[in-house]
Order: sequence, then structure tokens, then C-alpha cells
Amino acid sequence: LAYLALGGAQSHPREHLANLLWSDAAEKDALASLRQALYCVARVCGREALHTVGRSVALHRAAFVVDRDTFVALSQGPTPKQLLQAVELYRGELLAGNSIGEPLFEDWLRAERERCRERAIDVHARCACQLQADGELDAALQTWLRLLEIDPLLESGHRGLMQLYARQGRRAAALRQYQVCVTVLQRQLGAEPEHATRQLYHTLLSQLQHSGFYESEMPDPLAPQTAGVPTPISAAEAA
Repeated sequence: LAYLALGGAQSHPREHLANLLWSDAAEKDALASLRQALYCVARVCGREALHTVGRSVALHRAAFVVDRDTFVALSQGPTPKQLLQAVELYRGELLAGNSIGEPLFEDWLRAERERCRERAIDVHARCACQLQADGELDAALQTWLRLLEIDPLLESGHRGLMQLYARQGRRAAALRQYQVCVTVLQRQLGAEPEHATRQLYHTLLSQLQHSGFYESEMPDPLAPQTAGVPTPISAAEAA
């Protein structure tokens, strides 16, 4: 059902579907399993859910709302409201927890998941920037945090969060976010932050020093961490 739903209006030969899901079985047995699976889909979703022409099968898209498609359409919208709706619709990995151990299906699912993940990263970043530009700082903060949950290694996300904290007058929180970035990169990649990230850190640090805050009061962002990888700090913790 997921494969048909995410395939748009495309029809798929029965042999292809059978091989996709039962590659180790003989063709006769795989086709029998496919017939049983299609019967179950029709029983649950209604006979009008499936459209068969000859040896091909497709899903009657008019009978369904596919949240992936809704997410894609909203993410392409030009308005902040559409971007925010797309962000709210994204709830994590596509078909999370679904794995059937079939190589062809798993390859397809991995590619679909990566496409959704990349789109989610892009729409979260654009939405956060738009919210920030509109002065919706609390909503922007939550969007940056959700972005970093999707990809903790995304330095542009860490920089966006640092800049937002600084705009809120929370420069110490911005410097602590830099430490989170450094720790995650060291732990997972053995790498240091990009020049842009380091430059932003030093700019914020200089601003704090001029306001009477001293570098010695902050943990060393390059010091080895012995505890678990820190998570991005919340708005309440930054206050």
C-alpha cells in the first residue's frame, strides 16, 4: 500500500511488485502472495482503492490523502503559513519502523526517506529564517531546534540558533550552542566547525567581553567532553 501510495498515479506490473516484496520466492508463489496482499488492501480500503489494468496495479489516488504529497506541496508554497504547515506535518522518518528485509524494497525506501529528509531540512531552515525575519522569535527557536533534531550535524542550523539567541540578547546561550556544535562534530565526525561557525562564535564572544562577560566564565568549547553529547538548549534554559 505504501509503495503504491508513494508512487503517484503510476501503474506497476504485478511481476515487479511480487519481486519487490517476495524476491526469494518462486514467481508463482510470489504472485500468489501479491494477490493475497492486494485482497487485504481492498478489504481494508475498499475495492475502489485499487485500479487494475491487465497485469498492472495502481492506487486510486482520489480515494486517498497521502501526507508525503501534502508535505511536498506545502514545502513548495511561497507563503510563511504554508512553510509552517509543512514543518508541523513532518513527524520524522518516512515509514518509521517499517522494514521487511527485502533488498529492492529497502533500497527504494532508503531513497524515499532521504528525499523526504532533505526536503524537511530545507523547509525547516526556510521556515525558521522567515519566522525570524517576521519577528516570531519563539516559533523560530522551536523550528531551529526541530531542524537540529533532524540533522544534529547541520552547522547552518547551529549558526541560525546562535544568531537567534544573540538577537534575543542571550549571547551566553549562543556560545553554549557553539559548544554543542563542537561536541557533536568531534564525536561523530572527528571534525572541527566550519570557518563561518567559528567566526560567528568569536564575534559573539567579543560582544560579550565588551559587555563585561569574560571568556573564562564559559566552558572551553574545544575541551574533550566526558558526558553524553549535549542537546540544543531550550528557550527556557537559555533564559
